[in-house]
Amino acid sequence: MDTRKSVLNSFNGSRPSMGFKFELLPLRLLDKVALDVKTKTVFTDLRTSGNPHFMTWLNKTKRNDGSITVELREIAQIAQLHEQGFAQKAIGGDKSELLVRNYALDLIAQASKYGASDIHIMMRGTHADVQFEIGGDLYHFLTVFHNEGGAIARAIFQGIAQTKAAMYEELAYQNAQISGSEFPPECKLSSCRIFRGPAFSLGAQGGGFMTIRLQYLAGHKKEDGLDPLSYPERPAGHFALAEMGYSAAQIAKIDILMNTPAGVVLFTGPTGSGKTTTLFQILQHLARIKPYNRQVTVEDPVENPMPWAVQMVITNAKNDEEVGIEYANLVRGALRMAPKILFLGEIRGPAVAASVIEAALTGHQAWSTLHTPDPFAAIDRIETMDPVLLPRKRFCDPAILCGVITQRLIPRACPHCKVSLSDSAASGFSLDARLLSALGTWGDVNQVYLEKEGGCQHCNYTGKSKRVAIAEVVLCDEALMDDFVNHGTSVARKNYRARVDSDRPLLEQALHLVFTGEVDPRAVEKTVDLISSNPASSMPYGLVA
Repeated sequence: MDTRKSVLNSFNGSRPSMGFKFELLPLRLLDKVALDVKTKTVFTDLRTSGNPHFMTWLNKTKRNDGSITVELREIAQIAQLHEQGFAQKAIGGDKSELLVRNYALDLIAQASKYGASDIHIMMRGTHADVQFEIGGDLYHFLTVFHNEGGAIARAIFQGIAQTKAAMYEELAYQNAQISGSEFPPECKLSSCRIFRGPAFSLGAQGGGFMTIRLQYLAGHKKEDGLDPLSYPERPAGHFALAEMGYSAAQIAKIDILMNTPAGVVLFTGPTGSGKTTTLFQILQHLARIKPYNRQVTVEDPVENPMPWAVQMVITNAKNDEEVGIEYANLVRGALRMAPKILFLGEIRGPAVAASVIEAALTGHQAWSTLHTPDPFAAIDRIETMDPVLLPRKRFCDPAILCGVITQRLIPRACPHCKVSLSDSAASGFSLDARLLSALGTWGDVNQVYLEKEGGCQHCNYTGKSKRVAIAEVVLCDEALMDDFVNHGTSVARKNYRARVDSDRPLLEQALHLVFTGEVDPRAVEKTVDLISSNPASSMPYGLVA
């Protein structure tokens, strides 16, 4: 019996007075089996109960005591049993460093058997996920306790890596390398490159990650007959953009952007326009439909926890210049983590903008946000950050910038207390003459409703109901980019909006909601733009919507 097995068997929850110990669980089964030593009961799911590795382990255990009982449970119930202490813990605070080191080496050896290009260890604060990257796709390998994942990562960095920093620093981003001589010859590993650091935590304990890139010698082949792996768990729920206010045509355009393998998609709009909320919905849906694609974020700060992603946080920057430097460093680090999808926070300066463009140039799908009033102004905004570093010719390419989306959130008038414009004078309030005159050039003002001042109990006396999103989704192509570079933003905007399949400007979309009685025109001027006279006033608004 090797050292690892003997130490693990001494810490499997057994009680010496009982004279019974479970055999060491195979690494692959740790998260699928729960053990009650006192009653000699093994809990597992139906699929695992027929696994050859499980059956071999069970037969060995039964040689110690034939009165072992197997009970089937759902995977979620197995996880609950683990939380209650019915787990054969792999690593504990009182374990020897040799045990942890051997466990870490075994993990890397297991990955080599599958032909994995990368191992991802993610300490979530409540648990740790171990994932393998195989053939460009992400697979779940193992879930262990948070402290166990942290111990594995520390052992790999401190106990196995030869080229590394002098100390393992929890809150620093660090690189290291392991020589292939550390592994058995059959692994055919020349070396392993490591990148690790802190990450946003889902629980009380600090989060972190470690990515291990496996470099193989010539002639390496993955083994046959290994246990099948599954994709990481998909987030629950559904794509909620339609409920937020997006049209079917707009969602179809966003679907094209979600399936474009590389390039930047920008969300623009002022603070409070719901950019991050919509982006969260998109990234969550990407994890739902493509769980095999690794997502990494760089944020300042984290606004929405994303359990499916590694969320790197800018923590030490004191000003915008330092934010840009740290941001650029983290993006370079993120690119070493084999991501397919990147969310790169808000573009606030030229260093951040250049990092986002670099992500697209290196073949990644990147999402980010920018403060501009409409999608076309994004080009001017980026260029004016640094005309030398970021001339529009550098990034006005549909292979780099593949889409821009602008959004606003407008409160609906409460349906229980809203007041028609024709009745508003009797209620003691109305619109000013300038706004009333402008509305008359867009449609029938008798269809307009206003929020009631003081509201009612249904709207908590605000006069407002749930907000609705309006958006303009722009798919970038050669013609649009040529206009930006050679004719300017104004021409690019005009020509694009003349297309049959383009979205109407936000103001026109908002006015459609006004003339269907859903939105107070004053809310439009507050969140979208000033309402001026319709330049095509001879055309009824209903034909423009």
